[in-house]
Amino acid sequence: WLKKFGLWVKQLSWTGTRGKRLDLIIPLVVFALIFIPQREGVLALIFQQDRLHRIDTFVAAAAWAAYKGEILYVDQVALHGFGLPVFAAGLNRMMGGFSYDNLLLIFLIATVLYLILAYGLLRLWLKSISLSVMGLLLILKFHVFSNAQAQPIIWQQPENSVIRFIFDIPFLILIFMHLQSCRSR
Repeated sequence: WLKKFGLWVKQLSWTGTRGKRLDLIIPLVVFALIFIPQREGVLALIFQQDRLHRIDTFVAAAAWAAYKGEILYVDQVALHGFGLPVFAAGLNRMMGGFSYDNLLLIFLIATVLYLILAYGLLRLWLKSISLSVMGLLLILKFHVFSNAQAQPIIWQQPENSVIRFIFDIPFLILIFMHLQSCRSR
């Protein structure tokens, strides 16, 4: 399926050099907007405000349990599903150990990938640069920079960010690819 995906991406037609340039610039802009180089300061501020309570209840407690080999929903309750805690535990294991700093780095990288994939999906589906950029701006507005409690740090409440819905974009891309393959028949 990976080979088919590569052929499918290769067949896509991009409109002109302006579209290609913008498609290369958008991921850089998303990275610049989201990535935080000094994560320790952000974690200190979150700890000062709520003692990392929301990060713990959202994913850290279940990820720690999965990291230690416990079975989710048998040994430990995972309030928001088992996918993200298992994913975070595996990535923390690859990063050399479980820590809040690694967990925040996973949140940041996953958010950047989510937004880039969302732009890619909009670009393929709508075939319009301006509509895709508008869609990306709306996603940024409502999922990243518009916290319901107006907290200054969106990572204090990761359950209100795109991290909670991280696996929907790959699913939507697969649905889009399936619909495209049905059209070609």
